[in-house]
Amino acid sequence: MAIEETQMEEDHDQQEYKEELELKEEKMEKSSKSPPKIELKPLPPSLKYACLVDEGEYPFIVNATLDGLDLVKLLVVLRKYRNVIGFDEACLEAFQKLKGALISSPAVQAPDWSLPFELMCDANDFAVGAVLGQKKEGKSHVIYYASRTLDEAQKNYTTTMKEMLAVVFAIDKFRSYLICSKVIVYTDHIAVRYLMTKGELISLGFRLRTRRI
Repeated sequence: MAIEETQMEEDHDQQEYKEELELKEEKMEKSSKSPPKIELKPLPPSLKYACLVDEGEYPFIVNATLDGLDLVKLLVVLRKYRNVIGFDEACLEAFQKLKGALISSPAVQAPDWSLPFELMCDANDFAVGAVLGQKKEGKSHVIYYASRTLDEAQKNYTTTMKEMLAVVFAIDKFRSYLICSKVIVYTDHIAVRYLMTKGELISLGFRLRTRRI
C-alpha cells in the first residue's frame, strides 16, 4: 500500500514538472518572437559582439579572436538551446530593477565619519573595480562604486599584480574619504592577503603607484 502511494506521489510530481516545463517553454517561445531591445556598449579590442539571429537580435559577447568555423560551431549550439538561455522582457525588467536597487537608498548611503570604511577590491583580465562602503548596525552599505579598464601593459600583469593594482586604484580613488580614517580592505586573492601578513604589500603598492594608474 505504501509503495502504491509513493508511486502515485512520484507520478503526480512528474506531471506537475511536465506542466511547469511546458509552461516555461511556451513563455520562452512567445518571448523569442519579440526579443528585448538593448543598448550595446563599446567593448575592449579583445572582445566583440555576435548574434544568435542574423538580423542582429540576441547579441552576446565572445573573444575577438573567435572567428570562422569555431564561431559557427558555437552559434549552432547556442541556437539549438536558445530557449534555455533566453533573455526576455521579464529578465530585462528584473535586471534593471536590481541595478536600480544597487545604486539607490537604502543600499547606497552617505558616509558616517565616525565609522571605519571598507574597501572591496577585485580584478580580472580586462578591468579593476572597487566598492567603498561602511557597515552600519551589522549591515553593509555602499558609498561609491568605481572601476576602470586596464591598458595594454597592465593586461600583461600577473594575477597577483592585477589584484594588487585594484587595491592601489581603490585607495587612490577614494583617498579623500580614507585620510585619517580607519580602513578595512577586502580582497579574495590569497597572494595579496599573504603579502599583507609579510609586510611586503607597501613596497609592491608603491611600485604600482609610481606607474600610471
